[in-house]
Amino acid sequence: MEFELDRDVESAAQDVRDKVSTIRRDLPDDVEAPVIEKLDPDASPIIAVGLVGERSIRDLTEFADDVVKERLERVRASARWKSWAGGNAKSEFGSRWTG
Repeated sequence: MEFELDRDVESAAQDVRDKVSTIRRDLPDDVEAPVIEKLDPDASPIIAVGLVGERSIRDLTEFADDVVKERLERVRASARWKSWAGGNAKSEFGSRWTG
């Protein structure tokens, strides 16, 4: 479905829910119920920072939170910092900062 940019978001979301509910009975029984979500493009990350090193995930996480995060939050437009960690042989850590 496509909507005009000036369309009321709540009304458009309801239209989508209505359309999906009309075809729901035609879907296979084992299909999970569709999820309708509204997306705010202004809430998308504007910068992604990834740290990779021979240090532990804990060390990289602390560095990201104590150094990188602090410096990015000094930028006037900063709003929110999200972080996630995952590991392999190099102990990778990444963070998303959204404004």
